[in-house]
Amino acid sequence: TTMEDLTTKQSEKIDEQSEKIDEQSLEITKQGDQISKQGVGITELREGFTKQSLEITKQGDKISEQGVGITELREGFTKQSLEITKQGDKISEQGVGITELREGLTKQRQKITTQRV
Repeated sequence: TTMEDLTTKQSEKIDEQSEKIDEQSLEITKQGDQISKQGVGITELREGFTKQSLEITKQGDKISEQGVGITELREGFTKQSLEITKQGDKISEQGVGITELREGLTKQRQKITTQRV
C-alpha cells in the first residue's frame, strides 16, 4: 500500500501542477487577447492619424488654391490699375487737346478782333 499511496500522491501532485499550468495558459491567453485588442486600437489610431493627415493635406491644398486665387486677384488688380492709368493718360491727352482747342479759339478771336480793328 505504500507504493500505491506514493503513486497516488504523485499523480495528485501531477494533476495539481497540470491545473496550475492550465490556469497559467488561460491567463496568458487573456493577456494575449488584451495585447491583440491594444494592437487593434493602435491600428485604429494610426488609421485615424492617416485620415487626419489626409484631411490636413486637403486643407493645405485648399489654402494653396486660395493662395493661387489671391495671386490671380492681385494680378487682376494690377491689370485694372494699369487700365485705369491708361484711361487717365487718355483723359490727360483729351485735356491737352481741349487746351489746344481753347488756345486755337483764343487765337481765332484775336484774329477776328484784329481784323475788326
